[in-house]
Amino acid sequence: MAAGDLSRVLSQLGELTTRLERIERAQADAAGPQDAPPVVEELREQVAALAGQFEELTQLIGATSDPDEPGKARISPIWWPALSDEDYADAARELRGWLRDVLAARYPRDAVKLTPCWAKHPLAVDLLTAAWVTWAAGLLAQSADARDAAEWHLRWRPDLLDAARAELAGCAKGHQPPIPLDPDVLASFAP
Repeated sequence: MAAGDLSRVLSQLGELTTRLERIERAQADAAGPQDAPPVVEELREQVAALAGQFEELTQLIGATSDPDEPGKARISPIWWPALSDEDYADAARELRGWLRDVLAARYPRDAVKLTPCWAKHPLAVDLLTAAWVTWAAGLLAQSADARDAAEWHLRWRPDLLDAARAELAGCAKGHQPPIPLDPDVLASFAP
């Protein structure tokens, strides 16, 4: 199942949920509580199946279901230092998948300028992660519209990828570790 199927699954889930609610209300108004007719049971099964697909897709793109608005996805930012080892490994795998399946496939001119050591640069990882989650929010979230997609293409994509390339500029001929922070500067941050 591809991340691009999210809109289709959300639409079907919303339609089935609305249909099921109408049938249940009509049944309650007409005869009071009783065993649900087969069509209602069938709709409940379809809604449950689509809800499972929705959860699978939202996890694939780094989203969570929005508890305030059922059937909608909330695209969450990722702060790598706060992740558990398991969540870190999952998110890293998803980021690499996005870099391969979306950035390299759809935007090769952007991807070719990254260096193989990008994962050794925390700033580059954070910037590429921001590109990934803003892409998902702008192009896949149910609440996204054409302006969100245009903003990602014209603002977030070039700005975030230019900043990542600047972080990696010294690595064109081989990995150069990020510049360490001067201990005196670090000490000046202490309370």
